[in-house]
Amino acid sequence: MTDPQSGAATPRRNRRPARTLAAVAATLRATAAATVAAAVAAAVLLLAAGPARADDFRTGDVVIKHPYATATRAGAKNGAVYLMSLETAGSTPDRLIRASSPASAKVELHTMSMAGDVMRMREVESIPVTPGQPLVMKPGTGYHLMLIDLKAPLKEDDAVELTLEFERAGRIEITAPVHEVAATGHKH
Repeated sequence: MTDPQSGAATPRRNRRPARTLAAVAATLRATAAATVAAAVAAAVLLLAAGPARADDFRTGDVVIKHPYATATRAGAKNGAVYLMSLETAGSTPDRLIRASSPASAKVELHTMSMAGDVMRMREVESIPVTPGQPLVMKPGTGYHLMLIDLKAPLKEDDAVELTLEFERAGRIEITAPVHEVAATGHKH
């Protein structure tokens, strides 16, 4: 195109209508909202997958979450270790068949139950790990790992090293921090 008065060439104009500042701002807001929504969706997916904790352990399909031991009184011969959750991520059942610890002469797999006001505790050959059914061990109920003939009292903020052996998943070494037992908790 040329300027009719001077005959000089004039620049071509964009034939699309110019975007207003309001339109640009609206586009930027929509882009920012979509970015925030995508970030929130990603965070929700990560949380739903379950964050890996420093005190979670895995061998094969078996997942051990938050093992802990309870503190003992001075002179106590035995102690206990619990697993906040013992589960299999697979579809095949497994069994905890053996445990050992340098903190005690031996480790027994135990279960306890109440018959009226009487607590009954007995050693079991194994502890089942069933797909889709996480097993929770806690003082005063069900399964636990019994530390027999402790080499030293278990003190709060110490840790107990254990080796667990599963029928299918194999062996794994875990660390169980020692916590103070609640007043209503099970004592050994």
